[in-house]
Amino acid sequence: MLVMVIERFRRGAEPVYARAAAKGRMLPDGLRYVSSWVDEPTMSRCFQLMEADDLSLLQDWSSRWDDLVEFEFVLQVRTIHQQVKMIRVEQDRVVWIAPSFSIEMQTKNQIGM
Repeated sequence: MLVMVIERFRRGAEPVYARAAAKGRMLPDGLRYVSSWVDEPTMSRCFQLMEADDLSLLQDWSSRWDDLVEFEFVLQVRTIHQQVKMIRVEQDRVVWIAPSFSIEMQTKNQIGM
């Protein structure tokens, strides 16, 4: 699942970046960093995209940082453009791949493959 993480730094960005430099992101297995950006004018917030096999991993990860960061998690729904990128051909079927399920859409013969 794709999740937008909004981080609000409790005591500014410096302690967060110091810990990250010393210990890395401290992500549990199954939680993957995708991208991030910081609210540049104030450096008071960070926005991260994460992929999680299990949403409970976000709680595990955030507990390692909650003395420095207040977290908000927003589950993201993929746009149709992103969903199209998740189509693959399996034997004689076209299959739509989503993070937690797949749906057979139509056979290759039906779409002229």
